[in-house]
Amino acid sequence: MGTTKRAILGLLLCVLIAMPISAQALTKIEVYKKCAPAVVLIVQEMAPGRVRFGSGSIINARGQIITNHHVVTGGGLLKVFLYDKFRDKLEDNLQTFMANNKDKALTARLVRSDAYRDLALVQIVKAPRNLPTIPIGDSSKVQPGQDIVVIGNPRGLTWTLTSGSVSAVRKNSIQVEAAINPGNSGGPLLNMNGEMIGVNTFIRRNSNNLGFARPSSMVVDFLKNDQPLVTNNFDSSKIAYIRAIKRPLYEKLSKLEASKVICQLVTIGLNNGNGALRFDAKAETINAVIISTLTGIYTNADVKQKLLQRFLPKVLIPRGKGEIWTLNGSKYVRSLQNVQAWAVDDTSGAIYVIERSGALKISDGGYGGWRSLGSGQHYVSVSATNGSAYLLLKNKTIEKFQNGQFVNVSSMKFNRSIHATNGYLYVVSDRGYVFRYNGASWEKSGRPIGLRVKYVAAAGQVWFSLDQDGSIYSYQEDRVIDKDGDAMLIYPFKEKLLAVSRSAHVYMYSPTTKKWQRLFP
Repeated sequence: MGTTKRAILGLLLCVLIAMPISAQALTKIEVYKKCAPAVVLIVQEMAPGRVRFGSGSIINARGQIITNHHVVTGGGLLKVFLYDKFRDKLEDNLQTFMANNKDKALTARLVRSDAYRDLALVQIVKAPRNLPTIPIGDSSKVQPGQDIVVIGNPRGLTWTLTSGSVSAVRKNSIQVEAAINPGNSGGPLLNMNGEMIGVNTFIRRNSNNLGFARPSSMVVDFLKNDQPLVTNNFDSSKIAYIRAIKRPLYEKLSKLEASKVICQLVTIGLNNGNGALRFDAKAETINAVIISTLTGIYTNADVKQKLLQRFLPKVLIPRGKGEIWTLNGSKYVRSLQNVQAWAVDDTSGAIYVIERSGALKISDGGYGGWRSLGSGQHYVSVSATNGSAYLLLKNKTIEKFQNGQFVNVSSMKFNRSIHATNGYLYVVSDRGYVFRYNGASWEKSGRPIGLRVKYVAAAGQVWFSLDQDGSIYSYQEDRVIDKDGDAMLIYPFKEKLLAVSRSAHVYMYSPTTKKWQRLFP
């Protein structure tokens, strides 16, 4: 061999020796055999005969499992089922599996959860020794086009493998083209080395093979935090609660009704819970969702109590029932019946009701303790703010109850609705005129401040109107801010506005940007 050839071969040998040896990619069969034993089925018993289920990954031999927040925060008893490597054939549905394996269910507890990132850490209470685990990979190396494997329990079909590829790497998620269905939530997104590069989180409705996973970098960051994200920060707790309750509400109510309930929870929460939540559903259902969401997220008793006292509604009102439900300890209970109108003072929290007989009652302490006000039975509607209750009488005039005294504040006749907020009273007449009372006098000398109005959403002096033609008007900007005519309801959100469309989507308008933003679903 010549000197030149020997030099070239020597150079190539040095290059080959210096090159790193990359891990050999596994086949899908090999990935399944390696990782499936560390994937679990998580079942949450919500009520007799009714369960919620999802998937999870064992991340250490002590029996800790990473999954989704929404999989484990419904308030039910958590059970975990492990992979059975000795079973040749799997059951055809979840009911059969649970019937055949009920003696193999392991009790688990929620260690902590993060509603923002939709992640949760679960501990098997009495974990078997030497459990198999899934290694956490590096999601920063994920690229569009790379092959991936998903293992989980879609629609209760236990330990199912699907595969595909990464479609895009987004800011807070990995978008994948793979068959992901309800039940895959919380399970691992795996690369072809059998490493978890993400936690499958959700699918885009009405889309085929369009799924998303939280990247493993987010999982690592979550695991580094030894305390629940929302234990001590009360403002964060309120935001996390709204995010957490959306899923069970959309599951149990119609899409439109769930959107309306969420908007009310937001606006009532801004008033420290001083408001009444109206809904078309059984009060028992709403009570269960509100309280189970609270119990499922927070282990800190102080935060729970703060949310009950200073964020969640003082009153529940099931439409058409004539009932009022108020907080009694840690749940809502039926407090009065035969009620036709109600109001919660947005400052003091005092609750006023008008019975169907026209009699007026007040409760300063919520459940029980009702006392009658006045001697007449001639009230139609009530609204309250800053320690004053405004009452629409059967003769269509308005009285104010303050400091134990009833005072007539209007000789004008009104026949529509009254709305008190932050010291102001808005009145909409049957002709669509809006009048405003500032606590001492009627503005503009009693002349209307708005025309052709169907409904008012106001927070103090800031107010918007849903007009009779379906458009939305901002009286601060003195212009129509939405001409589509598809808004059904509007709700005040500080200086902003929430609107629910006929398609049940919730939008937020910001006077600062002068733009609408779709929030959910």
